[in-house]
Amino acid sequence: ALAGRRHGLVQERPGPSRANMVDMEPVEDSKIWDNIAGDDATAWCLLGVDGDEMVVKHSGAGGLDEMKKHLKPDSMLFGGFRVDGVDKRGGVTSRRCKLVAFSFAGESVKPMVRAQGRQHMSQVLKYFHGHHLKLDITDPDDLTEDAVVGSLRSAGGAHQPQFFEFGSAGRLGGDVAAAASEAAAKAEADGGAGGD
Repeated sequence: ALAGRRHGLVQERPGPSRANMVDMEPVEDSKIWDNIAGDDATAWCLLGVDGDEMVVKHSGAGGLDEMKKHLKPDSMLFGGFRVDGVDKRGGVTSRRCKLVAFSFAGESVKPMVRAQGRQHMSQVLKYFHGHHLKLDITDPDDLTEDAVVGSLRSAGGAHQPQFFEFGSAGRLGGDVAAAASEAAAKAEADGGAGGD
């Protein structure tokens, strides 16, 4: 399950950009996170320990389903992905990048490996610098569009984007404007029904 408050949401302060992790060698492709945070087509990456190095195990441009295929029961991985909050108003489209970091320990991962993963986590989060949310996951099925969107909206404050997009998978979650319009229409219908 997602650990922590509200779908595993733990809000973190962004750390400085640094790829060294708990006295390990730097991540093999230390620029991949900067690419994800920028305008690169890459939308997500998964890091794992390989000997005494932290390396990029997988990356892609697709959505959650593409990424989750690599979250196996015997895997201990650290992931990060980009979600764009999108507003379309008055013919103008604006995008706000939201970065999510997470740890994944599959149900078959040995306790000692889990403990080692926890030791790496603080430095992993520094690699995923600028992240807005941090999630802890043990079951890939808990990493759903609704959980991600719900966590982002909870942390988003007063300004809420109309919808979110994730890589080439496109839109995540509902459209705020459409939902508000539907709620207003329902309230008006209920009021009209009560007045008859």
